[in-house]
Amino acid sequence: MQLSSSAESLLKELLLAEKEDRSVQNLLEERVKADESGSIARGIIGELKDKKCISVLWADNIPYIAELTQVGRTYFEFVNNDEYRNYISIPKRKTYDLFLSHANEDKIDYINELHSVLIELGINIFYDKEKLNWGDNWKKAILEGVRESEFAIIIISKNVFDREWTERELNEFLHLQNESGQKTILPLFHNVEFKDLKDKYPQLEYILGIKSKETTKENIAILFAKELIKRLKNVNILEPLD
Repeated sequence: MQLSSSAESLLKELLLAEKEDRSVQNLLEERVKADESGSIARGIIGELKDKKCISVLWADNIPYIAELTQVGRTYFEFVNNDEYRNYISIPKRKTYDLFLSHANEDKIDYINELHSVLIELGINIFYDKEKLNWGDNWKKAILEGVRESEFAIIIISKNVFDREWTERELNEFLHLQNESGQKTILPLFHNVEFKDLKDKYPQLEYILGIKSKETTKENIAILFAKELIKRLKNVNILEPLD
């Protein structure tokens, strides 16, 4: 995984910024704004992202949230080392950052707009409306989406109560969360109170949720982006080849 000279130069600046407790995101933003068209800077940043040296989310072609990864922090320890030939960059990430679990009745008044706001941050989402096509086996596709998603925002409204499939999705994510030991389920209460679902979903009793009426969709997107960045920072990407 040899970076170009331009990418290596930028990575050195990012490492120095982190060492001096300066913002990695601010440095990248300054680099893009200093570039007349922004395309060259975005290309270099894209190379660092593709090579797993940084995690970055974009908004209006500007780095919105950015962090160095462990690969980026250790790049120069390996690049001139023969042992590097025995390693390969293997992304541990799943296919999707996020699965939106919801009742179809909530799409028009809430879910579609929430999905649009999340997409603006560059989050890769499994959303049935976007992922299912004519002739697909929808049950199989949804279960694959569940297994291939890092997180699930479970939008709980009265429309999901006693619905077989939304309960199936919830149970699948509970199983994955228990199996991995990692946070997976992010409950979002939409026009319901905690007391309304305590009897319906006792398994969520000790999982902290947020209420749609108490926060904006934009703030939900920011909160999720922070959870995603934390996950990416903790992923161990370098593994020895067998």
